[in-house]
Amino acid sequence: MEFTDAAMPSDRAQKMIWEYFQREQKLMGRRVGLAFGGCDLELSLRSDGFSFRWCPPLDASGPSLVYDPSDPQYPFKGHGPQKIWLKANE
Repeated sequence: MEFTDAAMPSDRAQKMIWEYFQREQKLMGRRVGLAFGGCDLELSLRSDGFSFRWCPPLDASGPSLVYDPSDPQYPFKGHGPQKIWLKANE
């Protein structure tokens, strides 16, 4: 994640590891490796991608990521002031 108008992330981009899982018929996600402040969050699926809300204390609307089938390295991307690229598992 980084604040940039670049088409791709730079070496300065903040890197976070996420894991995704199913709970009670819902798709959930969480950031991995946080010392504190993490939470499980529900993903809202759409036909073109997904979105979610940030964990408290931010408690604000999170990014909306769009699926790009032509990009095998970063298949999900968020657009806005804070760009997010979701890298595929290696």
